[in-house]
Amino acid sequence: MTSASQSSVINKTSGFISTYPLTPIGSTESILFEESQNNKLKNYVENSTVKNFLYNKLIQLNPEYDECSPFYICDIGEIKRQLKLWKSELNFIQPYYAVKCNPNPDFVKMLIQIGNIGFDCASQNEIKTVFKAHQDLGLNINTENLIYANPIKPIYQLKFANSLNVNLTTIDSIEEIEKIYKFTDGNMNVLIRITTDDSSATCPLSIKFGSDVKYSKKIVDKCIELGINIRGIAFHCGSGFKDSKTIIKAVKDSRDVWNYINKNQFNKCDILDVGGGFSKENFIYPAKILNNEIQKFYGNELLNNNIKIISELGRFLSASCFTLAVNVIGVRKEIDSNKTRVYLNDGLYGNLNCILFDHQEVEPKVLTSYGKYVYNDNINNSNSNNNNEMNQYSIWGPTCDGLDCIKAKTTLSHDVKTGDWIGFENAGAYTNAAATNFNGFTNEFECTFIDTDI
Repeated sequence: MTSASQSSVINKTSGFISTYPLTPIGSTESILFEESQNNKLKNYVENSTVKNFLYNKLIQLNPEYDECSPFYICDIGEIKRQLKLWKSELNFIQPYYAVKCNPNPDFVKMLIQIGNIGFDCASQNEIKTVFKAHQDLGLNINTENLIYANPIKPIYQLKFANSLNVNLTTIDSIEEIEKIYKFTDGNMNVLIRITTDDSSATCPLSIKFGSDVKYSKKIVDKCIELGINIRGIAFHCGSGFKDSKTIIKAVKDSRDVWNYINKNQFNKCDILDVGGGFSKENFIYPAKILNNEIQKFYGNELLNNNIKIISELGRFLSASCFTLAVNVIGVRKEIDSNKTRVYLNDGLYGNLNCILFDHQEVEPKVLTSYGKYVYNDNINNSNSNNNNEMNQYSIWGPTCDGLDCIKAKTTLSHDVKTGDWIGFENAGAYTNAAATNFNGFTNEFECTFIDTDI
């Protein structure tokens, strides 16, 4: 039921019932759904650690009879610790989770339950994932905490987002502004995404997206001409950025365009999106640089509470929370050599596609050796390699493609045989999100949640 001051729209494309007050563009609005259920995580184990859960799980599996598919463990406690780390340095910046990084529905649900986290969606399906997660939890969704952060949007997906009142998006071209004007009747607020010098980043993004300061001002002029409301600026220093100068110049350039908008547009800017690219291992130094630059160029807005600053956090929130366990499906010891090939039931076409697409270096951890659980166990035994560093291994995925090599040369803490298990820590970022079913292998994987912060 809706009140007389509300409007209900049944969206034929999404199947959702959108209910929201008739309020001005850019205001906070709620979306209600037809039905709510499944308000708990599908797989949750209480009072456990990653090591204990793996032990209890693996002793129940027999590779002679069980399928032994790859599976994940996600530690909710680690996410809480990452959020504490973020707040310790950048408490004035609200985290928006980049769904593309790991769109696991239960992971999204868990982030909603933790609270005070927005969502960066880059496609219609990612928007659906966030909406469905709220539905399953029986919660209304505040669309002010969603951003459609893709500068280039298919028309049908643009219209879909607009129909659900997801009305904040990024743009970097005059053509995209004209598209928004035509297909949403101008009913979309925008952040102008500027370029950064992210050439030193592991995954540079400005080669594809962003506009320089000069062109950004032309975009501003076109927005004003068409009546498109500009809420502020967005930038991204590249995934895994390394040069602090990138941050310094990006914040400075954002302020240049910000001032131009405020000079020419009636509504003042109120949102700054500082992107992502942060990692757990290299966070403190760039965070301090970003803090200093924000205080330098946006200190007055922060002091007067006239600005909302957000960050698109992907790997920072998800990477270290997930551990991947995979099964050894075969070994081949080279004759007259200390080299052994180890074949796993996951690889570059599955969860470990991150090696190709995200330039990640993965380190295999032996979970079981000849059936004995040895994860994080440094005690010497007959199968341990602690006293024999000469043994060399190559690790391979299950497909028929010779490219499917996980590690061409590595050492293992213990020797393994068919049926044993190997784990990969820090496996939550850009892994399952791009897994395929090439050669008929699955791209659907069980994930169990634990909480080591209870």
